[in-house]
Amino acid sequence: EYGGSGTDYISLGLVCEELERADSTARVVMSVHSGLHSLTLYQWGTEEQRRRFLPDLASGKKVGAFGLTEPDAGSDAVNLRTTAVLDGDHYVLNGEKTWISLADYADQFLVIAKSGETHVALIVDRNLPGFSSRALHGKLGVRAGNTGQIFFDNVRVPVENRLGDHGDGFKVAMSALDHGRYTVAAGAVGIITACL
Repeated sequence: EYGGSGTDYISLGLVCEELERADSTARVVMSVHSGLHSLTLYQWGTEEQRRRFLPDLASGKKVGAFGLTEPDAGSDAVNLRTTAVLDGDHYVLNGEKTWISLADYADQFLVIAKSGETHVALIVDRNLPGFSSRALHGKLGVRAGNTGQIFFDNVRVPVENRLGDHGDGFKVAMSALDHGRYTVAAGAVGIITACL
């Protein structure tokens, strides 16, 4: 109903397995775009958000990525430093994320940030003023894939782009990581099969 193929979770695993069997970078794109970003948006988004975002993601018109990892916190969501301060009908986002797959190519990012004593999950469009990205070079593996940093300098994100309620950001992050772990594990089966 949102323009996708109508396949199930097992099919996603099989696709990731076969992609990694041939090329780790292709599986990373599938894992990040479909697993971490789109499935989490489908799981946590309102009906309005699903209709607004998912058709372009399903058709490939837009690419989604995930922003959790930080230079000083890794993927420890509890100790994030990126902040989202509520200001009327917007969150003002400041901080940086690192080791972000598709950092230079994604059109939108599912970003987890601290908001006071809690966390929020926001869909952040690359074209918002104050957003920038930079590639990381010299990786030991998956060299064909784009990995980088994303930066937020007073980026104003509409409240309507928040997934879940204010305070659900940690739970959103954990469910996104569940999708990501599944696709990575399926890919591991593929690369092991390729080595036999």
